[in-house]
Amino acid sequence: MVQTPEQNSQAAQPGMDGAAMGIASLCLMHCLLLPSIAAALPIFATAAEAEWLHKLLVLAAFPPSLFTIFKRWGKPGGAVFTAASLVGLALLTAAISSEAMEAFETPLTIAGGVTLFLAHGAWWVLHRNRAAR
Repeated sequence: MVQTPEQNSQAAQPGMDGAAMGIASLCLMHCLLLPSIAAALPIFATAAEAEWLHKLLVLAAFPPSLFTIFKRWGKPGGAVFTAASLVGLALLTAAISSEAMEAFETPLTIAGGVTLFLAHGAWWVLHRNRAAR
């Protein structure tokens, strides 16, 4: 069966959603699990506090999120997806932006990661439901 350009475009999108959800999951696992592991095995404490790792994870979230935001702009549901994605990215950025935010870093990171994960997951489910019709 030959696919239309719109179907080809939509077929590639779940991969970006999966990548974005995977990166958001890495952020959440780092935030939630690593401190517990560091308490049990102090050698991991350095990784739990590494600011470069926090910044790297946030920077890794931007390309797939921005790519999918631009691909979905103007499509049904795209405005809600864009708003949720931008809120998630803003929360993640705020978490790593300054020393003054250090006390809020974990809650902001969790909120941003969950928001991004849910935005991409909701779009993925919506896309799968539309493709099944």
